[in-house]
Amino acid sequence: MPLNMDDQLVRNAVVLLVGALLTLTGCQSNQRTADREMRTARAVQHPMLVNIPLPRGFSSIDSGSMAFESGRTRMARFEFEGEASRIQVQEFFLEHMRTAGFHLIQRQVDEGVATIIFHSSDEECT
Repeated sequence: MPLNMDDQLVRNAVVLLVGALLTLTGCQSNQRTADREMRTARAVQHPMLVNIPLPRGFSSIDSGSMAFESGRTRMARFEFEGEASRIQVQEFFLEHMRTAGFHLIQRQVDEGVATIIFHSSDEECT
């Protein structure tokens, strides 16, 4: 069942799908404070998702995650959960993926499910 885009803090699962082919070249005030803290929070790294920023305090859900790496190719699908609103999570990735060398390709919401697609010189991350 899709979750709504409610700004209240709820337990969210973040699904991070990374497909890479590396052979290619190339209270309202309280809510604002929480949003700012999420955007400016230092990103953390997962050992299988090197160079992909993740929100501090989120943990992976093993049953919904997989990773494959062989030579210069890696493919991964990880699910994470943590305490933040959907809007906060989106803003975190919009801020931190840019810092990691990715640029925004597409952003959409369909039936309450948000999808953001980023590209770098050699990877795509959704």
